[in-house]
Amino acid sequence: MSIVRLKKVTIAGLEKEKRVIVRELQQFGQLHIIENETDSTAVKATSLDQQAIQAIRFLDQTAQKRRTISNSKRFRMDEVVTQTLELKEALRSCKDQLEETEDRIRRMQ
Repeated sequence: MSIVRLKKVTIAGLEKEKRVIVRELQQFGQLHIIENETDSTAVKATSLDQQAIQAIRFLDQTAQKRRTISNSKRFRMDEVVTQTLELKEALRSCKDQLEETEDRIRRMQ
């Protein structure tokens, strides 16, 4: 018996189709199925995923792209997502302040 490297697979779908999908995957015979428990950790992961999507969309809109990281061991996804969303909010606040200032200038003229 040899030891092989495993890959984690996450499958999302409709609850009503769960039994059929699990049965078909078991018949496929190439996956070891472990049912995911719904708990606060799963909810947090979903929240982080949604925040990561927002951060990626924001970064995709930036004019200056940065190079890809070369050392993934030092990469902390949660920190990058948090910092990116904070930057997005700060930028929005600056834009709002700029619009208010421009509005005041127009009214004074």
